[in-house]
Amino acid sequence: MVKMMDILDPRGRDSFWEAYRACVEENRVRPDHSQFYVNWAKDFANFLPEKPLKDRSRKDVEAFQADLGKRRSIAFPAFNF
Repeated sequence: MVKMMDILDPRGRDSFWEAYRACVEENRVRPDHSQFYVNWAKDFANFLPEKPLKDRSRKDVEAFQADLGKRRSIAFPAFNF
């Protein structure tokens, strides 16, 4: 298993994302679509680099979505968490 701290280490970064991609595919995402999920997860991980993923909140997700809407003209519907 790849630990979150390995993401900060360039040697572990690629293995973490490959493991994430494999997990996505194990959960019925087609292999030709899995990189899309990896890219979104990477974008979210890089959105607040000073804040560990395990400490992120709903407000952080909402801020990420709002930022994407500004950066990429993507409109997100309101999600019920």
